[in-house]
This record gives sequence, C-alpha cells and structure tokens, in this order.
Amino acid sequence: ALLIGTLVSALIAGLIGAVSIRRTGIYFVMLTLAFAQLFYFLAYSQPGITGGDNGLNGVPRKPLDLFGLVSFDINDNLAFYTLVAVAFVAVYLLLRRVTESPLGSTLVAIRENENRTWALGYDPRHYKVLAFVISGAITGFAGALDGLMLGIVPLSNIDLRMSEHILIAAILGGAGSLFGSVVGAAVLVIATDLLSEWWPRWQIILGLTLILLVIFTPDGITGIWQKLKARLFASRKSGTPEPVANRVEG
Repeated sequence: ALLIGTLVSALIAGLIGAVSIRRTGIYFVMLTLAFAQLFYFLAYSQPGITGGDNGLNGVPRKPLDLFGLVSFDINDNLAFYTLVAVAFVAVYLLLRRVTESPLGSTLVAIRENENRTWALGYDPRHYKVLAFVISGAITGFAGALDGLMLGIVPLSNIDLRMSEHILIAAILGGAGSLFGSVVGAAVLVIATDLLSEWWPRWQIILGLTLILLVIFTPDGITGIWQKLKARLFASRKSGTPEPVANRVEG
C-alpha cells in the first residue's frame, strides 16, 4: 500500500506538472492552485471512495511486508516511530544526493536562467516534470505514513491550508535549502503548538515573522545561522594573533 500510494502520487504529480509547466509566473501558480481545488472537491464529492468530508477511517497498521522476504510489526508506537525515522533519513539522503547530482545542478540552472539552459542544449520541460514527479512521490509517501499514524486520512490533508503550511515551512527554513526545509517544518510544528496554547490569535505572530524574514532575511532561519557563523568565524580569525615570524619580518 505504501508503494502503490507513492507511485500513484508520482504519476498524478507528473500529469499535473506536464500541464502546469506550459505557463510561468502567476499563471503557473494559478494552475497548481486550480488543480489542488479540483482534487479537493473530487475527493469531497466521492464519499464512497474517499470518505468525503469524514475522510478515510479505520486505516489499519498491518505488518510491513517487504515483498514477502521480511515482515515488521509496526502496530507498536515505538516500532512505527522507528519506521518513520528511518524513512525520513532515507528520503533526506536521497534528496541530498539528487541536489548534489547533475540533475540538481540543472534544476538550479533552470531556476536561475531558463533561457540560458535552453541555449546549453537542455530541455527545461523534461526536468520540471521530473521535479514534479519526485515531489509527488515523496508527498504521497509522507501522506501514506501520516494515514498509518493517525488511523485516518482526513480531507484536510489536500486542502489549500496544507499547501500553505508547506510553503510557510519552506520560507521559515529558507527557500532553496534542503536542510532549511527540515528546520522550517520543525519550527512551524513546534511554534504552532506553543503559540496556540499561549494566544488564540497566534497566526498574527507567525504572519509578522514571515514578513520580517521575507524583507530582511530571504534565506530564512538557515540564512541567519550562516551569517552568524560567518561573522563568528571572521571575528575569531581577526582576533588570532599574528605569527611571530611575520612580526619579526615586519
């Protein structure tokens, strides 16, 4: 089921990407939002398949069977947490390998200057669709694990608010940074839990934080950390005493 969910999500993402990349800028954004709304209302209007507004209930945690070779019981919370932790590390290492590969360099080149990428002989359309496929596969895999954790797949998992949370996490951590996405997601989850207990209108604080980050530090939290680390390293370097040999020659 995990494998099928991942593959189907990758296929659907590839089809959406093949249509969406025909436009750029605001039109691209509107197309992706339109597809999100389309699938949301399709799921809402088919309660016999998706559960409708109630979502899919009673998702069981059956033993994880790896093609009949190995079987793991994940019904225990600790065992399931171990599965999620291993899956997270594996996906992160896979994405890091992708970002450091020629594929990742080509995607960065397309982001920076698509016309120049065309001139170098690369077809950006193929790489964009591939980026959609990779993103869809990972998202589908994460959604399947989330359904196993909760025992239910709520309809809210595919509404616009979920897309907002993913975007906010990327901005908080630092857009364009793989590790920044992890940091942003962790900060968003922890801050949401803490702030919601402290103040009912905690979204105001989150909104102001996002505005300040976008204006002053577009690289997000990881960008702030990199700047602080660079200044600390520079201050230590400037405070290092000059070698004795240099002082004698002077």
